[in-house]
Amino acid sequence: MKRKRGHFMKVYQKKSLEHRGFLYTKREIAEYMGVCPSTVTRLIKSSALPVARQGNGLFFTSKQLLDQWILAVYNKQRGNRE
Repeated sequence: MKRKRGHFMKVYQKKSLEHRGFLYTKREIAEYMGVCPSTVTRLIKSSALPVARQGNGLFFTSKQLLDQWILAVYNKQRGNRE
């Protein structure tokens, strides 16, 4: 079986970055946020979610950035209700 050149390095780099708190796909982002992938897609299209496109359907964001965004949205909604 022939393997693609550089495949191991790509897998290694992705796994090492995952430990640093980064998310790469809509599914990973959705699982982290506790929503369905279609919600993540809608938020990305409306430019509400802080993500960067990497190409090939991949996105890049950090868990810390998402946490800050979720807290800001929560505080904004709570402030509007009072």
